Amino acid sequence: MQAVRLRAIAALDFPMMALYLILYLAVPVVHAVTTVLAWYISGNWLVGAATFFTPFVAEVYWSIATWQRSGVFLNEFAAMYLGVALIYCTSVAVTYLSMILHPADEAGGKSPIR
Repeated sequence: MQAVRLRAIAALDFPMMALYLILYLAVPVVHAVTTVLAWYISGNWLVGAATFFTPFVAEVYWSIATWQRSGVFLNEFAAMYLGVALIYCTSVAVTYLSMILHPADEAGGKSPIR
C-alpha cells in the first residue's frame, strides 16, 4: 500500500509543477491584458492604473463589462479569464488530492489534512 501511495505522489509531482508554471505565467499575462483593455476602453490612464492595482476585482469587472459591451458572454477575454480560473481550480484539486495521498509518517505522524 505504501508503494502505491508513493507512486501516486510521484505521478502528481510533474502535473502539479506544470500547472503552477502555467499559472505563474498566465496570471500576469491575463492581468496585463486586463490593464491594457481597461485603459483602451476607458481612454483614461487612471482607470488602467486602478485596474492594475486591483487584480481580481478588475478581472471580474472587466469580464462583465466586455460581456455587456459585446453582447457575447464567452468572448475572447472571458474565455481567457475562465481558462486561468479552470487551471487554478484544477491545481487546487490536485494539491488536495496529493495531500490526501501523502503518507502520514512523512508528515510527522499526522496527515496534513486530517
